[in-house]
Amino acid sequence: MAKKRYLLYAELGLLYLFAPIIYALGWVQGPKFIALLVGLIYVILVILANKKLPHTVFELRFHGYLQTIITRFLVVALGLTFYMLHFEPENFLILPRTQTWLWLAIMIFYPIFSALPQEIIYRLFFIQRYKTLFTNEKLLWVMNALLFGLAHLLFHNPIAVLGGVLMGIFWYQTYVRTGSLWAVTLEHALYGNFIYTIGFGHYFYVPDF
Repeated sequence: MAKKRYLLYAELGLLYLFAPIIYALGWVQGPKFIALLVGLIYVILVILANKKLPHTVFELRFHGYLQTIITRFLVVALGLTFYMLHFEPENFLILPRTQTWLWLAIMIFYPIFSALPQEIIYRLFFIQRYKTLFTNEKLLWVMNALLFGLAHLLFHNPIAVLGGVLMGIFWYQTYVRTGSLWAVTLEHALYGNFIYTIGFGHYFYVPDF
């Protein structure tokens, strides 16, 4: 049992600490999405091998939590809109105004190729795999949010990291309360598509992603 715990700690450190840091420091060259793809493949293989996930995680359900999701999104959306209009008015709606086709492509593909893989890795897999390593759920929640923020080091700005931590807090709660991968993925996609629409997306972009 102790050996298994040590192996889980090592796996967690490799996937969620070591890998993001070496990419952020530029020690590994090449497109960043390759790291996401490799991580996703590994996670899916482990999930399939363990066969411990309830089928309900693949159902779209909110369990009365939809109002909370909508309310906090509206608060964040209003805050970000205020910020853009007052501090970066030149970037407000810059993608739909100047690169409409790119913006449409992001709206279509971001939920599938970014939000979904991230939620599989950071919510579905992380919570199921490592919940036994932490003494209480709040500690697991905090660790998940901090590590999700750490993953945003590759964008080389504090806003991306702090935003990752905040969203990690929200999305962990959504996943735990709903028990639904699709619910948290939709919420993730809602925020992601919104920030790229209003012009805040440059904080979450690197040319070689």
